[in-house]
Amino acid sequence: MTREPIGSGIVWDTAGPHVLTNFHIIPPLSGTSSLLEVTVTDAASGAVTTMSARVAGTDSIHDLAVLQLLPRSVGTPPVAVAEGSTAAAPTPTLAPIRLGTSAGLRVGQAVYALGCLPSSSSSPETPALTTTMSAGLLSGLQRSIPSPVGARIYGVLQTDAVINAANSGGPLLDSAGRLVGLNTAVGRSQTISARGSGVNFALPADLLADVVPKIILYGNPYGKK
Repeated sequence: MTREPIGSGIVWDTAGPHVLTNFHIIPPLSGTSSLLEVTVTDAASGAVTTMSARVAGTDSIHDLAVLQLLPRSVGTPPVAVAEGSTAAAPTPTLAPIRLGTSAGLRVGQAVYALGCLPSSSSSPETPALTTTMSAGLLSGLQRSIPSPVGARIYGVLQTDAVINAANSGGPLLDSAGRLVGLNTAVGRSQTISARGSGVNFALPADLLADVVPKIILYGNPYGKK
């Protein structure tokens, strides 16, 4: 299991539940049984919880990875409720992202790049998150960037909202709070404190709407096992 903070992600659905993030921030894993740790915020209580997750599927060409959050009983110690007794840790309430569309976006439109970082008080026993947000404008459409495997990703959104390793894999939202893109810091400095250059990129929502369901169902973007 890895505990090094490596980026952000978004809750895609509650059926898995599945979390969408960037492929390039997933560390090398030794076998399909390897687990990651994902820190989530309970939508009902605001409590921060760390859950185990497995990689459900990837699309390295589009820099996408889908994680499946596992039941709290998998890889998570029980919670002591009284001396000599334990109970399973409660499963947090998750709120999937509200999916928008990238088809009607215009240059000059306001957008917001969200992400999270472990706060200074965070520990494995008491996880805590600091939410980050940077505001900016869409400065370009139909751009292309290199993928983690050397191919080109086309149709990418360009923005001056700061995108770095902290919010890479997090949502790019419009003013109505709808997902219009997935932040990606691929090809950029991968340090969490990296400052934006004024030219940053996000994968468009319509690409995500097409590819992510296939990754969840088949483990890949091709629509077949």
